[in-house]
Order: sequence, then structure tokens, then C-alpha cells
Amino acid sequence: MAQVWYPALDQGEVDPLVWSEDWDIVAPGVSALMGFPGWFLSHTKYSLSHAGESIPVAPGTYPVVVYSHGWTGFRTNVVHQIESLVSNGFIVVAIDHTYGAVTTRFPDGEVIDYDPAALPDPAEVGEEPYLEATEALVDVFSQDIASVANALEAGPNGPFGALAESVDLTRLGVYGNETGGGAAVQFCLEDERCDAVLGLDPWVEPIPDRVLAISAARPALFMRSDDWRGTDNDAILRGIAERSTSTSYWIGVEGTAETDFVGMPFLSPLGARFGWKGPIPAGRIVPIIDRYLVGFFDVYLLGTGSAALDTSAFEEVSLEVVLPD
Repeated sequence: MAQVWYPALDQGEVDPLVWSEDWDIVAPGVSALMGFPGWFLSHTKYSLSHAGESIPVAPGTYPVVVYSHGWTGFRTNVVHQIESLVSNGFIVVAIDHTYGAVTTRFPDGEVIDYDPAALPDPAEVGEEPYLEATEALVDVFSQDIASVANALEAGPNGPFGALAESVDLTRLGVYGNETGGGAAVQFCLEDERCDAVLGLDPWVEPIPDRVLAISAARPALFMRSDDWRGTDNDAILRGIAERSTSTSYWIGVEGTAETDFVGMPFLSPLGARFGWKGPIPAGRIVPIIDRYLVGFFDVYLLGTGSAALDTSAFEEVSLEVVLPD
């Protein structure tokens, strides 16, 4: 499953869509992962997005950004980030990674929940089977990204129909969080169609050595929470940045947990108190991510100025620009 957001013609008053059309099945799954009854997050189904459905596309062609969610995520868990990108002139395609998404519903009504065997407990299966499973998981997510690119390349006769005519595939960005971020990095190491990659706590440990041996050749921005900085994964990610033949942005955000990089700041004002997110307020983390997310793709897909990337305007942010040798 994939969903597309795009710059649209001004239609005056438009009935906005709810933020997740599958929330009736996604909410119980997310609640269960948090250790709560299935109804715990049901009230948030009434939250509206800033998008309408099937509005005519604004004239012109636009760079495209593909979003890849993390393990047990879902395609709209960063809808606020997606809307920021679209508002600034991008088309965004977000994927539900079947068997890795918390749950996926297809147009025919079929529902598929995530498969725990896709990311097993190493204590139960042993280290080697666990490593094999993680490598397969990130690889499949990466192949899903490639499938979206292939479908867009098929043009109006492909799955995206006439909308594909508004996409400029010579300007293709990819971004994701955790497992989806690792998949974005792997895709951009292997696939020349990628023009820029951004990872929010990208999980790169499962990327096989044969892929890590490829020198990164695309601009990259890696944003890491307190949960992920200083880890073995961080060391591998740093190696990717330092071997790159293009510019990489190395960002840390104090006071964040990995959940602050997705939709958790919006789900409950008590999130930090109960350990669901870091202590950073939603009113801080949202503009921080917007600044660097939009600023990065502005520079490397739209070709606009780099002011948003050259300075750290937030006291919580540490920013380093890693230049190629």
C-alpha cells in the first residue's frame, strides 16, 4: 500500500481528511504495542489533516520524496512532516510495509498485521537467525522503496495513473525512521535513482557488508535522538557519512526519544511523563524536524538556498557538516 500527497489547485473550502483513514484498525495495534487496551487511542481518530481527497494537481512537475516508516509503524505516522514537504512544493509517497507495518489494509478490505517473526527476539531464536532476519527485514523495506520508484517510472499507465505525469523522477529523495531509515540508506547506496537521503534514527546495522562497502554518493542528513546516539549503530552510520563522496549533515537533538521523530508528540500531552517520548516539548521538536527536513530537500531537490542547513538555530541541536575528502 502507498498513499500520495501532492500540491493541489486551490479549491476554496475543502473538507479535510482525517489524519489516518485506517486508524480504526491501526489504533488498537498501536495501543497494544504500548501495553494498553485497544480503545486507548481511539479518540484521536477525529483529528483532521490539512489535506483533501482527489483534488486536481497544481500544474507543473514536482520532485518526489518517498517516506519509509519504522518497524510496526504505518504510512501516516509522520503526516505532519509530509504536509510540511507538500506545502513547500514536493510530492510525497508514503508506504505501508506489509508484515512490518503495525497493520495494513488493502482496497479489497484485506487486513494484514505485522509478523513478529520478521523481527524475532534474539534471546529466543539465537544471534545468527536474528541477524539474518534483520538483514531480510531492511532489505525488503528497501525493495518496497524500489517498487514505488518502478511504479512511478511506469508513468500514467502504471499504478499511480495520471498523477505520475506530475512527478519529476530526476529529483528523487528518500527518507525514513528506524528500520525505514535504514532501508532508505540501503536503497540510496544501491540505486542510482536516489538523489538525496534523510534518516531519522536510521537503523543501518542490518545493512550487509557488501552494501556498506559501497561509498555513499548522495547528499545525506542523519538526525539522531538521545536513544540512538553513541551506539554501535551510530558508529556504522558515521562511517557511511565519512566515506561519502557527497555532503552529509550529522545532527543530534537533545531531549528526544526515537518516538519524538514520528507522531508520538501529538498523541498525548502526557507522553513524556509516562516514558512514551523524550522530555522535549512537541512545540520544539516539530519545528526542529521541519526546518531540517524541508531545508535539506529544498537544497538537494529544489536547488534553493542552504541557510536552513548551515546554522543551528535551536539550543537542543548539535549540527556538523561532514564534507567529502
